[in-house]
This record gives sequence, structure tokens and C-alpha cells, in this order.
Amino acid sequence: MKFFRTKFNACLGAFASLCFLSGTADAVLASVKATGMAGTAVAYPQDTLSGAFNPAGLADVGNRWDLGIFAVRYNGQSKVTGNTIPGVNGTFNGFRTFGGEWQFSPDVGVNKEFCLCDDWNMTFGVIGYNRNYIKTRYHDSFVLLGTSKLKLEYVNEQISPIWTVKFCDKYAFGVSLDFLVQRLKVSGVQNFDNVIFSAHPNHVTNRRYAYSYGVGVTIGGRVQISPVLSVGLAYHPETHMSRFKKYRGFLADRGKFNIPHRILGGIAWRFMHCATLAFDVEHVGWNKIKALNNNLLHSGTLELLGSQNGPGFGWKSQTFYRVGVDYDICESLTVRGGYRYARTPVRSSQTVVNQLSLETVQSVLTLGATWCLNACSEVSFMYAHGFNHKVRGHHSIPESVNGIPFGGGEADLRQHLDVVGLSWGQTF
Repeated sequence: MKFFRTKFNACLGAFASLCFLSGTADAVLASVKATGMAGTAVAYPQDTLSGAFNPAGLADVGNRWDLGIFAVRYNGQSKVTGNTIPGVNGTFNGFRTFGGEWQFSPDVGVNKEFCLCDDWNMTFGVIGYNRNYIKTRYHDSFVLLGTSKLKLEYVNEQISPIWTVKFCDKYAFGVSLDFLVQRLKVSGVQNFDNVIFSAHPNHVTNRRYAYSYGVGVTIGGRVQISPVLSVGLAYHPETHMSRFKKYRGFLADRGKFNIPHRILGGIAWRFMHCATLAFDVEHVGWNKIKALNNNLLHSGTLELLGSQNGPGFGWKSQTFYRVGVDYDICESLTVRGGYRYARTPVRSSQTVVNQLSLETVQSVLTLGATWCLNACSEVSFMYAHGFNHKVRGHHSIPESVNGIPFGGGEADLRQHLDVVGLSWGQTF
């Protein structure tokens, strides 16, 4: 029984580490300038990558291109207590190294403006960025999961051509066509690649790289109410992605992993001639994605992996609140700061399945600056810290499942993170 329990915990950890990707996904890392202000870009575009938040913003950034990179360091742990099965309790580092795991995310964008007439302008732009990336490697702690080491790799790339139109010098409308590619690789889960645990055996693990494709759209608008006040709104409906066919026995709903819908609104106020205050709200509908929203148990029963009601991560939808401010110290130097808050999507009853997702950070503080090298070139920098937050499990580990004892107890999670970003912008 101890052998079965250890394998089951390891399997939950594998699912959770994949779930972790989507969690970070929607603190979308794009635009070093915007991220220095906690991601407040819906009503306050500052570079081409603001199109990742609101495509209408490209109507106001002019002719320019931007190139940036982010480095994110995640650190966290899970703690299991009160379980009656020997060897299950303990504190476990959620990442490969004690000091945390660094991940890198680049972005790039270009925008060209065309004058149609005195009151109408149009722009065409293209932005590309990595919505998600994780590469996890485990060692001896998961040896009972299969005959090889557990490895998960997930990448979600997005390229978006963006068209905008602006008229009367204050109304802007934008549309982006979003091309998305997801890549997944899972290794080391051989013990669950059978009819006992999966609805689609031979499609659980060690199937090399699998790809998923989808095309979505984002629409947005921005209004300059007065010379010092603007508002913005953007909507991204759920993007239907093709299934990860090679891993349809691993993810719920036969490998379906869609991109959730997002609704964003923002306001920006130039309260001084050299300072702007911005506030954004964003809602992300995780509850529509079965692989994320399904609970570990369905009606008290553990369903087969890969089935429609198969184990998910029990995520609830999130609402992000962001506030940011910038200040022009002089013509060549601008400094920024911001704060972001969103309640963790992890329910206290689902902490055991999120042991390695560790998506618990709620509060993030950001700082940033831009130095203008000359009239056309600028360099921007940002730093963010996600404060350590703990989610205490509540009835998170069942006493038994399908007649098999699981020992009960609780799984508590905690995580903190650090982000640094650097970008180069050029007008033309």
C-alpha cells in the first residue's frame, strides 16, 4: 500500500507541474515597461508589446520596434502532515535546485503607422512572446513513478499580427489574430500507462514531443477622454486548441488544453505633466478548461486519467487587480512602480494535486525604469517580487478513494518568485 500511495502522490505532482504553466501564463510577461508598472497597459500603451494586453494600444505607440527578455526565478515547497501512511509526511522542495529555478522568456514587436487622412490613422504590427514555459526534471524522489526519470516540458508560443485604426484623435480600435503553438513532453510515468489508471493507455508517457495548435482573436478599444485621461477595454475569447493526441491518456478530456477567455479593463490618468497613474482589472476564466477546473475526485470517485471527468487541478477563475505609476525624473529618465493582486486559483481542498504547481503567490510588487540613449533609442529595466504566500490544505488528502486507503492528512503549499526584465526600444 505504501508503494501505491507513493506512486499516486508522484502522479499528482506530475499533473500539478503542468498546471503550473497556465498559472503563470496569465501573469503574462510581455513589455518590460508595462511589467514595471505591474502590467497596467490596457489604457496606457508604452511600446509595441502593450498589444499583448490591448491590441488598440498600438494605435498610439507610433513607428517602433522592441526586443526584450525576462528571467523568472520560482521558489516554493509543499508540506504534507497528518498522513497515516509511513514515509508520506514531510517537506518537499518544489524545484530542482534549492535556490529556485530560473526560466527565460523573450518578446519582440514591431509597429508601422499609416496616415489615411487628417482624422484617421491606421497601424499594422506584429508581436511575438512566450505565454508559458517550463522544463522540469526530477530525480530519485519520483523513481517509483516509472522506469525512467520524470521529465515534463511545456512551451506555449504566441505570434499576433495586429491591425488598429484611430480616428478623431481619441478613438482607437484594434484586432489581433493570435496564432498559438503548444509543445508538451512527458517522460517517466510508465506505471500509470495502463488500463487500470488511464482511459487511453500507451498515450500517457514517453511519447516524445506533442504539439497543439490554435488560432484565436483579441479585440480592444481605447478612448482618450481628455488630454490627461484615457480608458481601455479588451476581450480575448477562449481559444480552442487541438488535442495533445500523444498524451490524451494523461490530460483530462483526451488531451484537450484550451486557452481560457480573458476580459480586461483599464484607466490611465496623467495627474501631473510628468507622472501617470494607471489601474487595470483582468478576469481569467479557468473554470471553463476541464484540465484545470476538474477536481481530483469526481463525486467522490477517482476517474480514469484522460477521461472527460478525469483528474484536474480544481482551479477557480481569477481576477487580477493592477495599479502602476511612472514619473519622468528628466527628459531621459523615467522610473516606475506597481502592485498586482490576485487570489490564488488553488482551492484549499485541492492542494494535494497542486503540490508541484505551487501557484500560491497573490501579491506582486514591481519596479522599473527607462533610460533614453538618444532621440530614437531607449533601454528599459524592471524587477518584480512575488511575496511568499501559503495555502493551507483543508480536507485535501482523502482517507480513502475507491475503497483504497490514502491516509488522510493535509498538503500545505507556499511559493515566492522574482522577475527581472531588460528591453531595447527603437523608433523609426
